[in-house]
Amino acid sequence: MFAEKRHRRAVLPILGRDHVLGSMLAPVTILEYGSYCCPRDTHTYSAILAIQEAFPNQVAFVYRHYPLVTTYPSAFLTAESAEAAAAQGKFWLMHGYLAGHARPYSCADLARIAEELGLDAEAMTRDLREHTHAQRVIEHFHSGVRSGFRQVPALYVNGQPCEGVLSPEGIKLIVLRALGA
Repeated sequence: MFAEKRHRRAVLPILGRDHVLGSMLAPVTILEYGSYCCPRDTHTYSAILAIQEAFPNQVAFVYRHYPLVTTYPSAFLTAESAEAAAAQGKFWLMHGYLAGHARPYSCADLARIAEELGLDAEAMTRDLREHTHAQRVIEHFHSGVRSGFRQVPALYVNGQPCEGVLSPEGIKLIVLRALGA
């Protein structure tokens, strides 16, 4: 359900540089802070896809990085790889793979995945080695810290936090409420 604590509201609005799947004209926006190496994120991603399928043109999905490096040491590097894919116009392709396969990744693993997905693996390796996209990941992380949540995945529906509701059915109920149904 929606949390009552006002300080738990997502503090940064959805910006033009955020990764958005669906239309920003959709009446419902789901914002997720996630960490690719966390197994709970795998379940959330499949739930989000089911919600978007059930509510075409009514739900936009926004993803922000919140790499849990103390639990998953390769989480930051993995988030950087998604941003490197975004630089090649393939964020959602890489995101779908990483969100569906939560595990630790090395730079070599990420380059191999990039190649399998049809990305420029050399550019990926260079971006990861030079930490070209680290600032973007840090920016996402800090917005998550300011939003005040305690675990990932953290979901916000139209700026309001959803706590403990990660199943497709639970998210669907919240989306229906947000749509006024």
